[in-house]
Amino acid sequence: MTGKQYFPQCLWYFHAPSAILNVKDFIPAVLAFSIFGAYSARNSLFDVLVAVVFGLIGLVFKRFQIPVAPAVLGMILGSMAEKNLRRSLTIAAAKNSNIVSYILFRPISLVILILLILLVYGNFKTALRSKNEE
Repeated sequence: MTGKQYFPQCLWYFHAPSAILNVKDFIPAVLAFSIFGAYSARNSLFDVLVAVVFGLIGLVFKRFQIPVAPAVLGMILGSMAEKNLRRSLTIAAAKNSNIVSYILFRPISLVILILLILLVYGNFKTALRSKNEE
């Protein structure tokens, strides 16, 4: 038999368990393994607490339909932004300059600010146009 003849049979093998098994039956096992994995990483109950807290935060995000990707990006990039802001504050203080004028009046900052203003203007214009068409 060739691969083309086995393809419908393979589809049945993957589809049958999802028709028979209920996903809600696996929730306790996944929860138990998650807590076990969090504890076994460093043998610390603090890690279990962190896992539970972030699980609850995930439930809140799901309940209020908050997208997860921007929150994860904020958590990852937040520390980097904070470090660079402190660096800018130090440099501005060394040059006896105001932080706002130091950041906003540099050439690259002006370009980014202009692009940001154009982006926000374009989004408002598109939103108003789509609202007027409805």
